[in-house]
Amino acid sequence: MPEVPEKLLKWRKKQKRGAIMKPATFEKIVARCIRKYGYPRARCEKIAGGAYWETAKAKFEERKK
Repeated sequence: MPEVPEKLLKWRKKQKRGAIMKPATFEKIVARCIRKYGYPRARCEKIAGGAYWETAKAKFEERKK
């Protein structure tokens, strides 16, 4: 896993729950992964976590503009 920059981590901690990705969206990604690929839940949660961090990074970069 690539290292997450310190500035991004600090910014993320200030965000309210669901500001970056709603919990329901995270669960939809997990469910779709299980249904489509048949992966175990733990692997699908890692995939959804990757999507979460990509979204967080994009929102962080957008904030800087």
